[in-house]
Amino acid sequence: MIVSMSGGPSELILTDGGLPSMFRSADAASLAGQADTVRWSSLQLSMLVAGAVLGGVDIHLGNGLDLGALGQGPRSRVRQGRLRH
Repeated sequence: MIVSMSGGPSELILTDGGLPSMFRSADAASLAGQADTVRWSSLQLSMLVAGAVLGGVDIHLGNGLDLGALGQGPRSRVRQGRLRH
C-alpha cells in the first residue's frame, strides 16, 4: 500500500494484511512453536530443580524408603560419606 504524505515523498507501508497468507500461516506456526519450546524448557528446569532439591535432602518415608536415595535403590543409605547397605 502506498500512502502519500502531505509534506514529503510517498512511503511504502507494509501491514500484515499486505503479506501473503503463507507467510502469515508460517509466522503463526513459528510463534506457537516458540511458545511450546519455552513451556517445555521451563518444565525441564523445574524438574531439574526438584531433582536437585530431593537429591540433597534425606526424606524417609514410613516404609523405610529414602526419597533422596531413589536412584541407589530402596535399601541403600549414604551416611557421613560412607555407603551402607
